Amino acid sequence: MINYSFDSLNDKEFEELVNDLLTQHLKKRVIRYAPGRDLGIDGKVIQEKNTVIIQSKHYINSGFDLLLSTLKKEKEKLKSLKPNRYIIATSIDLTPVRVKKIVDLLFPYLKEEDVYFKSTINDLLKDYPLIEKQHYKLWLTSTNVLSHLINNGIYSISNFTLKDARKKLNIYTKTAAHDIAMKKLLEDRCAIITGEPGVGKTTLAQQLCNEAVSKGYHFYDIDHDINDAFAVFNENEKQIFYYDDFLGSNYLEAFENNKDSTIVKFIDCISSREENDKLFILTSRASIFSQSVRRSEKFINKNIESNKFVLNITELTLLDKASILYNHIYHSQISDEYKSKIYNDEFYFEIIKHKNFNPRLIEFITCRKRIKHIDSENYIKHIRHSLDNPSDIWHHAFTEQLKELDRVIIYLVAFSKKLHPDDLFQLVKLYFSIKGNSLDDEDFNKSIHTITGSFILNEISRTGGVFQLFNPSIKDYLISRLEKEEYLSKLIFTTINDPSTIEVVYPVTKFQREISKRLVASYNEYDLEKYYELLIKCAVNTINFKDGINDSLYDDLLKKILTNSKGKPLESTELVIISRCVNNNRSYEFLVEIYDLIESKSFYNISESSLEALSSIISIYNSLYSELKHKADSHYDDYDYDYDYDYDYDYDYDYDYDDSELEGYDEESIYSVQSKDLYNKLDNLQSCFERAAFNYWQNNYSTIGSKINKNKKTFTHSELIDLLEEKLTSYKVISVNKITDFLDDNIDSETDEILAKQQFNRLLNKKTTSRTQSNELNKIRELFTIT
Repeated sequence: MINYSFDSLNDKEFEELVNDLLTQHLKKRVIRYAPGRDLGIDGKVIQEKNTVIIQSKHYINSGFDLLLSTLKKEKEKLKSLKPNRYIIATSIDLTPVRVKKIVDLLFPYLKEEDVYFKSTINDLLKDYPLIEKQHYKLWLTSTNVLSHLINNGIYSISNFTLKDARKKLNIYTKTAAHDIAMKKLLEDRCAIITGEPGVGKTTLAQQLCNEAVSKGYHFYDIDHDINDAFAVFNENEKQIFYYDDFLGSNYLEAFENNKDSTIVKFIDCISSREENDKLFILTSRASIFSQSVRRSEKFINKNIESNKFVLNITELTLLDKASILYNHIYHSQISDEYKSKIYNDEFYFEIIKHKNFNPRLIEFITCRKRIKHIDSENYIKHIRHSLDNPSDIWHHAFTEQLKELDRVIIYLVAFSKKLHPDDLFQLVKLYFSIKGNSLDDEDFNKSIHTITGSFILNEISRTGGVFQLFNPSIKDYLISRLEKEEYLSKLIFTTINDPSTIEVVYPVTKFQREISKRLVASYNEYDLEKYYELLIKCAVNTINFKDGINDSLYDDLLKKILTNSKGKPLESTELVIISRCVNNNRSYEFLVEIYDLIESKSFYNISESSLEALSSIISIYNSLYSELKHKADSHYDDYDYDYDYDYDYDYDYDYDYDDSELEGYDEESIYSVQSKDLYNKLDNLQSCFERAAFNYWQNNYSTIGSKINKNKKTFTHSELIDLLEEKLTSYKVISVNKITDFLDDNIDSETDEILAKQQFNRLLNKKTTSRTQSNELNKIRELFTIT
């Protein structure tokens, strides 16, 4: 006999069940509305001229008194709704006396036959079995399911495990991973579920067992000893065997005891049967399983890895994650005060969109015992910290279960671009050679098998396999470790020796700044020729953030720039170094040397960074010119000449020198000669810079808004003009008049049409995706709407 308690359902799932049942019972589709606070309508049926309103109250844990109190508030809404018929459904089991109290309270809108409660809803389920099948959590918690276990004298551990799985069903979200795993289990009869810590592999395995039991399989939990499976094996019975963490934490011990051989025998026994009457589900931490597959000859010979089903959290949709979070919140014992913090201002979106989201973290932040020491005002802060610092998930496996070689590989994958196997091997080999050690090919391959599927993934691309991290939160954990390990962090980044790992463009992370400071502080340890690109980016970071500035390094880098610059344009990083060195050494001779370097090269590779650096350099030339001109004027204060060298970026200057004008000057005074020479160089740099800056921003005009104001999405033509004028003026080396002329002559309102077309194309390309995302977001908002 069907006798569901409905305790595995949350309020939204109960409401959906009631609407499905009444759709069948009333022979009329129940109209469902998004959850809301105002009208109190969970379902509506229009029959000819009559309107039927349905209200569902899932008060399984609240009791009758709270139900009655809530229904008093509903009566006020009924006065305005004036339904022809009103139906109340609740998961509480009611006595005739209590039914009468509800009917009397809601008179004249409610009749006794329109009150549905636990017993009557179960009666409807008996009449409509298809509805029962549609609601997954119902038939997996049926008392009939356990009869397959209890009536056959199964071990007490099996009884406990299945009941525990049923308790967890209320917070379980059935995703696509469930159906894929069940399909594989039924096809292969054996499935080994592996995954990273906290991803939910044990929960998935237990719910697969739960579903199999509902299909008539008898459940057996193999607790640490595979021989128990052989002991209870029955040819005449449908059986499912469950072996959680089948290799344990010490896989070597398993092999020493020939455990792998016994497991292989049982897998072979199950998978070779003609009838689909035996199933076997195993779970293992991915790193342990990978090591076992590599080490065990039995596993290799039987191709055990083909039975592996890797549960990957990245395959969850946003709605899947929202359902997981909602179920944990709904069935948790945290107070409404804490729950409201997650609901307010749609904070739940921040949780489900977080890159470190996984079920174990969600269980952690919604467990009453774990947060009892945290007051509600600090709850949001606690959640953010837990999501940003998921080290509890990775720490034990990383430090206790892996060897140094395993950890080094993970570090190198984490902080490199996607690596091909050969490239990764060479990096690891280089790492150990720097330490004075060698690397064996076989050891490397063993480590790759150990950590693939748990810490790294080997993706197949057009150019072959490439490695990347299994989960983004691993990198966050590794950063927290390297922040405390100065020697190791320097060794990792110099081994990779990729300047793109040390970003120059703002914002640079705190960790990247720290790495830059460490490498700059100890740059004498490294071959400047070999690590030139890496060190110059680190140096630029220390300049930009004024972190541990090392002038000796800048001088050495400048020497390399002077040596290596022939035949190629200067990079923006090199211009930053030049700017720093020019600022330290403002002598006339040095600036002449630098002028010869940048005059013919810096304007071929223009970027925003190079423009900033060049404008700084030109400003220094202007400053020295002013000093020299002042000295020249002071030296020849007896002479009266009618021209003025003073440079002011707010005014145009178009003066041409004539050597005859210097006749009669003291030939021993070098200041006038130097100021004249520097003026010409400054004039040339100025003209070249203006052309470069105007050309760059004419081509990149439409992007100026997003570059300056990250918070605004679109800009009008006039707003972009103002922003561009502000940017050009900030260089302080272009006259105001020239900026105005440039804006008037080169940037016109036609750009608005270009921007509009670009915006239209972006919207057109994203239309389908946007609609899908919008529907998903609306469903998530409905899920978290308090009714």
